[in-house]
Amino acid sequence: MNDVDAMMRLMSAQALDIIGKARRRLKATAWALALSLLAAVMPAGRASAANSASLDYIVTFSGSLSVAVDGVAFSTHAFAAGANALVVGSSATVTNDSIGIISKWALTVSTISGGGDWAVVGSTATPPDVDQFAMQALFISSATGSGCPADNAADWDNYTSTVTGVMTQYRSLMYADPAVVDGASGLPDMTSGQADGRMLPAATGTDGRGIRGLCTRIYMPLGTETLQPQGIRMTVWAVSD
Repeated sequence: MNDVDAMMRLMSAQALDIIGKARRRLKATAWALALSLLAAVMPAGRASAANSASLDYIVTFSGSLSVAVDGVAFSTHAFAAGANALVVGSSATVTNDSIGIISKWALTVSTISGGGDWAVVGSTATPPDVDQFAMQALFISSATGSGCPADNAADWDNYTSTVTGVMTQYRSLMYADPAVVDGASGLPDMTSGQADGRMLPAATGTDGRGIRGLCTRIYMPLGTETLQPQGIRMTVWAVSD
């Protein structure tokens, strides 16, 4: 009987060991399943453990592009001249009057009224023909002592200045008179690389930033078929890169 008792105790111990291992394996399996289910239902972007956490901000600057000529959206100049005359009007003041928005400027010209509808030509190398005209523009220093070049000044031809119906941006080598007056010139606020042509908001300083004088020269037609006044509009556009 002692041998039988010993054998029974041994078998009981082995059975308990097998049962214990089975229970541990079942428990481990249950835990693995539970973790898998938890991972599947956790919201995206959350981690169970990390040594850092981040907040992302999407920020939009509140403002819009804006430009003014002589402080308004429209400024009118009137004059009369004859065949193939070169006419320089008084300078206008162009301002980046936006709130905090750096922009570039671009120019276009077109006829907007008048029975002849004078056509703009893209070159001043030869005088305009009948019912044609050419427009040139140069930005100059906004200093009070600065004035427009004379109608026959070399500046108009030495610096690229012809305005057409195609929007063309003001840059250090386009529409810019580099002559320095009272420490400032007609160059843009920024003149290098991709930044060339950028104009700062005038409100960000008192050193002339964002403000330039604008001079124009009109090369009159050889003749015209109409005596009606011609409306010629040069537009200054505020544009982004």
